[in-house]
Parts: sequence; C-alpha cells; structure tokens
Amino acid sequence: MAVVFVAAFCLYANTIGHDYALDDTLVASGNRYTQAGLRGIPALLTTDSFQGYLGGEVDEVAGGRYRPLSLIT
Repeated sequence: MAVVFVAAFCLYANTIGHDYALDDTLVASGNRYTQAGLRGIPALLTTDSFQGYLGGEVDEVAGGRYRPLSLIT
C-alpha cells in the first residue's frame, strides 16, 4: 500500500504549486454554494450551476446549466 502512495505522490508532486485553472473560480473558489459545504447542497440541487457565482437569475445560455453532481463532488 505504501508503494502505491509513494508512486502516486511522485507522479503528481509537480502539481503541488499549481493554482486554480479555467472554471475553478466559477464552480469552486468563487461559488457561494460550493463554499457553504454540505449546507449548499440543497441550493445546488435546485438552481442553475453558475447561480452561486453570478447570483440572481442566470439566463446566459438557453436551457440553463443544471449540473449539480459535478458541483457537489
């Protein structure tokens, strides 16, 4: 088991200093529902995916963006 841990750590050690990328601010660090932890799950299940970041009604894309599982995980 320790061998697997060491191998995995060595494989990904170069990513330790990396910062957020692409949409991480929208879905993780800047989203008030994901920042709320377990208390934010009901809101994630009932609203548009980016409402926690943009606030209010979000009509940027026709049909919306309902993706609760990716935000909950």
